[in-house]
Amino acid sequence: QVQQHARFDDPARLLQAITVEQKWNFQNLKGKQYETFHAFLLAQLNAFSDYEEHVMHRDLLRALQQKASRYPHMHVKERKQLLAEVRHFLSIAFDPEAKKRMMIPRATLEDIEPFNLFFFDIETTGLSAKRDRIIEVAITALHSKAKWSCLIDPECVISKQASEITGLTNEMLNEVNAPTFGSIVQELLSFVQEESLTSHATLIAHNVRFDSRFLQAEFDRVGMQFPDNWYFFDSLHFARKILEKDSSKPTSFSLQNLNSHFNLPGPDQEHRALSDVNVLIQVFG
Repeated sequence: QVQQHARFDDPARLLQAITVEQKWNFQNLKGKQYETFHAFLLAQLNAFSDYEEHVMHRDLLRALQQKASRYPHMHVKERKQLLAEVRHFLSIAFDPEAKKRMMIPRATLEDIEPFNLFFFDIETTGLSAKRDRIIEVAITALHSKAKWSCLIDPECVISKQASEITGLTNEMLNEVNAPTFGSIVQELLSFVQEESLTSHATLIAHNVRFDSRFLQAEFDRVGMQFPDNWYFFDSLHFARKILEKDSSKPTSFSLQNLNSHFNLPGPDQEHRALSDVNVLIQVFG
């Protein structure tokens, strides 16, 4: 029987259910809390929507949700392929090696100094901080409205999927002679240091775990020590905590959904770093 869990705190639970379903030749097993494996799979994929909301995760997840909705009508071969894709998705969404490296200071509401906040966003070539690279960084100091942003040469091929999401291609970066991360890292550090009003800066991003681990990976690649006076605050977690019990809460807590929920003007460009930072400040600043 399929084990039933409404929460999605650990991908091992879904992986275990997939293993059981596979063992019984993809029969859409019956369960206890959920009537079938299909119902359990959809519930877990839906739960994941509010757990990890980086745009690339969302787009991959949406495709899996659409496929999973047809699970009862699929042939065995199609079910096998779908569950292989779900396994792959979980492997890139939950990178244990990246988690081990994530010793990054987290900011709580008590840590935040209202006049020393930096809102930031990145765009990347993919989902894995270990394998993929940053292609754009944008950051704004809330108190001064000073902005810093830069397109970055990832020194690798940008996939078609990443280009479709971000609008950035290798050709575009080559045309503007985009620098590598190593050549701009000191400029980024200097911006935060010069704009910071206290000894530590609080950097805010939507789903900050994703953005901060990419930053740390890039610092590691160029042999730079990651700043220990940068504290990171997750606006996604904050929004969910504040609005979760609101009867009129948005259908999801993505940045775009929150912006629409509060009837705020739309972004100039979706999924570009500086534009997303502007929306982030509009919603939370």
